[in-house]
Amino acid sequence: MEEQKQARTNEQEQDSTTVKGQASASLQEQQASTNEQEQQASANEQEQAVNVMEDEENQSSALRTLAKQTKHVLNRVGKYVTNDSEYYMPKQPVTIMLIGSTGNGKSTLGNFLLDPSPSHIYDKPSFLPAQSNMPETKEVKVVRGTNCPFHIVDTPGLNEGDSEDLRHMVDIVERLKDLQSISACILCIKFDTKIDIQFRATIDYYRKLLPRLFEENVLIVLTNYCCDERSLKMRKRRGIDDQKVIEGTISEIAKLFDPPNESQLEYLCIDALPYGLEEKERNLTIRKAIFEKATSMPPVSVTNLKVMKTPALKQMHDSKIVALDGKISGFKMELIEENPKAKDVLCNLETSLENMFTVTSSINRMEDELSRLDTAELVIGRVWRALKKWKLSLYKTKEKFEIKSEWPIIDFKLWPAEKAVSWSTKRSGDNIIFGEVSGEFMRGLNATLTIMVHRRDKYDTLIQTIKKILSEEKESLEKLKTKVDGIVQQAKEMKKEEVELLHQYITEKNKEKLVYCLDSMTMEEASAIDIKT
Repeated sequence: MEEQKQARTNEQEQDSTTVKGQASASLQEQQASTNEQEQQASANEQEQAVNVMEDEENQSSALRTLAKQTKHVLNRVGKYVTNDSEYYMPKQPVTIMLIGSTGNGKSTLGNFLLDPSPSHIYDKPSFLPAQSNMPETKEVKVVRGTNCPFHIVDTPGLNEGDSEDLRHMVDIVERLKDLQSISACILCIKFDTKIDIQFRATIDYYRKLLPRLFEENVLIVLTNYCCDERSLKMRKRRGIDDQKVIEGTISEIAKLFDPPNESQLEYLCIDALPYGLEEKERNLTIRKAIFEKATSMPPVSVTNLKVMKTPALKQMHDSKIVALDGKISGFKMELIEENPKAKDVLCNLETSLENMFTVTSSINRMEDELSRLDTAELVIGRVWRALKKWKLSLYKTKEKFEIKSEWPIIDFKLWPAEKAVSWSTKRSGDNIIFGEVSGEFMRGLNATLTIMVHRRDKYDTLIQTIKKILSEEKESLEKLKTKVDGIVQQAKEMKKEEVELLHQYITEKNKEKLVYCLDSMTMEEASAIDIKT
């Protein structure tokens, strides 16, 4: 027994010794691990400290580099911001009109043109940009530049309702008359945006309101065109070909002109909210090009403008004409019921007076067109430009040209001016100019030579056609008047009072119809209209 007890005791002591040994080993391992962790932490702290020092040194170096780049860029672009008049020197303030439907960047572009500084664009903009598709430009706003000798006109689009559209048009004509003339019309549309019905309606209205401006002084600006490396990669990834998009947009806009003339349209792509020094420099260069182009365009007088009817108003007036025709027909039937024997005479009189109305309306339109065309004012006869493949940046080129004009050349304009590029021009007779140009250009606004001719020379064939038709229409009108006078005189002799009554009634209603047939109206007439009625 004693031996067994002693064996168990020895066994327990061995177990205890083993456990203590294991515990001691474990403690040693934990202590070693702790020491290792502390050493690693210390090493990490030292490494972080070194990294921080390196980062601070790198940041300081980057800041120094950025400061140098900033100074370099500002030296190059400062001339576009500080004193624009030093580089454009127009003899009088140049007015630029921005046109486009809501959300196409008119207001943002206007702010960038007036003053491209961030404090102006973001903090105190002259024009409030649209939020989403809700328009901010609800009336015509004219802002006169402080650091640049330009007036920028921001216009509302035709997409706010019939009554509001008419009010806008009255406001536009009133404000434009105060300006007396406009030098350039900028059509604004966002890059990679399809031309919708609102844009078409807006352009169609302004084209009719300002035909001369659209004939000669149009510049298309594709807004929101970001060309930083990231944007270019994103568009490429999405399969967007910039050149095809631009060409497609210009082609669609050309169809809105009468006649379509894609070759005469000039365009630029711009980002009016540029990010980064390189982007700012590029877009400031485009801003300068816009100003130079506007300065080169001959001002178009807007002192005699009339309010053009909006599509909704024309539809309303067409309905009024139909209603007046119904009243005439109703009054005639009442007279026939009172005197059935006068039916043939009354019907003959109504037909003759209706024909007189149609011919008179046609004569009025042709006379208005002649007054616009048959003048000695100078208009664009032909435009030659150095066409190159599309490029983002400036490129050098050298082009020879020979331009033949169908009409006598009265004058010609060069863009850019001779101080910017090298022009060599010679004339051969009254209809030919030839020479050479070399310099740096940007795609969309290439070197252009614009031939100026007399308006009546350019439109001589159309003028002669209108005069011939006008002469025939006036002869036809005289015959109709003679016929109507004969009917009335015969009715007096036969004491048919109904004929005289119908003659007076139709004559009165036809005067109203002639007003409704016109495409334009005076300020007073437009202001008195309630389009909802």
